[in-house]
Amino acid sequence: MAGTELDDVMAALRARPVAEDWAEILAAQKAAQAAPPPPSLIPYPVFPYGLGSGLGGVARFECQRPGCGWAVEVNADVAPIEPLILPAGFTADDVSAALSERAGVRVETQRAELERAFREHLGEVHPEDGPGAAH
Repeated sequence: MAGTELDDVMAALRARPVAEDWAEILAAQKAAQAAPPPPSLIPYPVFPYGLGSGLGGVARFECQRPGCGWAVEVNADVAPIEPLILPAGFTADDVSAALSERAGVRVETQRAELERAFREHLGEVHPEDGPGAAH
């Protein structure tokens, strides 16, 4: 960073009111104290095949009940490839936004499918536990 750039940054930092700094710190503390999200039916995945096996993108979500061997495997590497729809004269930000939106939709779809599978399994095989006791 050149001397003038550093001077500009330092001047900007000094120009910021201390009250803004405190407000930012207090907001961060309040966010950290917020209630945690509700527990999920979906356990943490395991990756049983290893990266070099050709199935490195497969995640296995196993039922957490003792003695139950049921699991769902999801292969992230075989997600359908669809064309990106971009505006005329698109920029790198447009590409980034389109890819982020696609990833968000894929994650939500996968989460909903996994929750459905776990609810069905728990209802059929472990009805005494109820779906909320997955973890």
